[in-house]
Amino acid sequence: MRLARLTHANTCARAAGRRAAATRPTHGRSDAEYMALLQEQLAPLYLESCLQLRPVWRAVTAAVRADPTPRVILDLASGPGEPACSLATRFPAAEVVASDSSEEMLIHAQQRVAEGNLSRAVQVHRIDMLQLHQLAAPGADQPPTCDVVTCSLGLHVLPDAALDGCLRGVYTLLRPGGQFVAAVWDTLPIMDIGSRCLSRLLGRSFELPLSPTRLDDSQADALLRTAGFVLDGDKHGASGEVKLTLGEAGTDRAFMLGMMPFMGSIAKLAETQSSVFELARSAFEEETRHLVDSSGQLILPEARFRLLSASKKSREILCH
Repeated sequence: MRLARLTHANTCARAAGRRAAATRPTHGRSDAEYMALLQEQLAPLYLESCLQLRPVWRAVTAAVRADPTPRVILDLASGPGEPACSLATRFPAAEVVASDSSEEMLIHAQQRVAEGNLSRAVQVHRIDMLQLHQLAAPGADQPPTCDVVTCSLGLHVLPDAALDGCLRGVYTLLRPGGQFVAAVWDTLPIMDIGSRCLSRLLGRSFELPLSPTRLDDSQADALLRTAGFVLDGDKHGASGEVKLTLGEAGTDRAFMLGMMPFMGSIAKLAETQSSVFELARSAFEEETRHLVDSSGQLILPEARFRLLSASKKSREILCH
């Protein structure tokens, strides 16, 4: 079965993102006013924050084996089109598929493909990682289609119960000897800061339902081996760092970028309480004031990521 049959047809329109201004807070702003501000600025700010993940994209791209040169590469959870576009640049003869389950992200991915003049090399399709388990279901007839599957910082969004099925689906997609490369978070200070802020609001400990750093060495390795993979000793476990800059301290931009993963929780609280956003902002600025540099920029402690690299077994060869 061709890879295209795993995707839903998607007509991606070009969308021009608006850059958000870093404005000072209006003290006493209502929750409704904050919600309007979020609706206006959150999407372009999210795209700006994604660009700070370039070190992760470069690491995933560099970890893909060049010998033999891959012919078909599937990038899962591509978000705004990376590292799919970087992979297409490194392997110009390959057919690269950028995929995501979000229609909005697919639009941004198509825009990035067009801006990079990669329309002939990169296709953009909707693929839901939660559905990949269907490929590995008993009786499923799914001939392998990919030489490489990548996933940059996407596995942690899956519920624990879905991880095994997703990885088994990836294994099914790969040709014998094919490679799976993923990046996962080891440490993510922005989440620790946000959790402390929400704990202040709630008066009790707050934890996200899915921790982005929960895939430690032992759990990730066990999941890969259970799915049938052989770990690549020379690439698996390599690590790197990302420095997240939130912009000028005390601005709307810094607050929204820093608390972006928690905005849904804050909005939920605002349904039954008042001045929740103002309280969250005060807590955030208190938590981060020691992170402001001499020029007034709010720079978070470095986040650390780790690479997973594994190969599908082959009767003829065993890739290490």
